[in-house]
Amino acid sequence: MVTFHLTSGRARYSVPTPRSAGSAVLASAAMALLSIACDKEATATGGNVATIEVTPSALSLSPGLARSVVARALDESGSQLGGPIYWSTQDVQVATVSSTGVVTGVRAGSTQIAASKGGVSAVVPVNVSSLPAAVVRISPTSANLNIGATIRLTAQVLDAGGSIMSGQNISWQSENAAVASVSSTGTVTGLTAGNALITARAAGLSGTAVVSVQRPAVANVVITPNEPTVQVGKSIQLTATPRDASGQNLTGRTVTWSSSNLARAIVSSSGLVTGVTKGSVNITATCEGKSSSVSLSVR
Repeated sequence: MVTFHLTSGRARYSVPTPRSAGSAVLASAAMALLSIACDKEATATGGNVATIEVTPSALSLSPGLARSVVARALDESGSQLGGPIYWSTQDVQVATVSSTGVVTGVRAGSTQIAASKGGVSAVVPVNVSSLPAAVVRISPTSANLNIGATIRLTAQVLDAGGSIMSGQNISWQSENAAVASVSSTGTVTGLTAGNALITARAAGLSGTAVVSVQRPAVANVVITPNEPTVQVGKSIQLTATPRDASGQNLTGRTVTWSSSNLARAIVSSSGLVTGVTKGSVNITATCEGKSSSVSLSVR
């Protein structure tokens, strides 16, 4: 008996060995039907399939790793034919293949995948091997960080073939925790100015990254009050706040003060201004090369 099965648009068939004249007739009829089915597919795709090209021609994978195989169906003139290409695997326990040619390693072993169309197939050998871990790769390998800021580092374990190994337990450590700390997920926080070596460990291996922590630069200085007044012989306290480029207040910075006219008002190193004679005077605060001034009215 001849049986036909249609799976994803492809006819699959089996023909037993003829044991009688009647069986031979049935077999001939089956082959005729198969020929008609192939002719219909050839018509739909623009011609008869002469060959199927696959890239790459062989695959080496680790369990859990996926890679794509590209297949092209060509006619006798070398022109590419349209329509779907059907994929199958010899052993799903070793490797699987999707309808778009994505091959995924399952466990160590060897198998084959096939790309088929119009009765023509191309076979790709697939070798799945569990290679030992070879290196821990950190990204980025270096970073600059302001005090109080954070950055996220990532770590991957690569096997001897350069493939990423999934499911690895990675631990993090800062070799200079006073400069920068690191969380269990690889988030680094700058604490004080200096350099810190961040280490990621997994599978008996380690990888490192260098983090340079620096004080954020002063972008501007804000003086309060911004329209001060003082009576002759009296004093007023001014406050200067350095800020970074994002507008955050900066602490621990040295501020110097100056008066544009000492005959009108004097200012101490802490910003205390004393009126001397009636009139206006500019009081300036400077921090790390950035200055700001307010106009003081002496009454």
